[in-house]
Amino acid sequence: MLNRILLTFSNIAYSSIKASQMKAIHSYILFISICISLLSCKSPTPQADRIVMHANIWTGNKEQPRAEALAIAGDTILAIGSSSEILKFKGSKTEIIDLQGKFVSPGFIDSHVHLLMGGNSLLSV
Repeated sequence: MLNRILLTFSNIAYSSIKASQMKAIHSYILFISICISLLSCKSPTPQADRIVMHANIWTGNKEQPRAEALAIAGDTILAIGSSSEILKFKGSKTEIIDLQGKFVSPGFIDSHVHLLMGGNSLLSV
């Protein structure tokens, strides 16, 4: 398609434009086309299922030990930061949870079984 545009443009204005000018125009059109292509490749911001706001979140990160909001999609934390930063993940179906300054800490579930005692208890089942 770009070749057709260039060819049409060349046929219309070729007689009044020198070859060096035509080459510059072709380069300019090619540059603009590449820029437009790259700009159109930007991926959309994912939408969060849940946003936790106005919280006192401990991140465990020395560079950013505290945050006030986080965005969650399924079982994945999309982002953590200020409320204004996190609101860009809000969609039409996003649940907003206002913690009113309550503390949030990352965690995991650990059954905490000691090897020998756990093995012994399995033998008696």
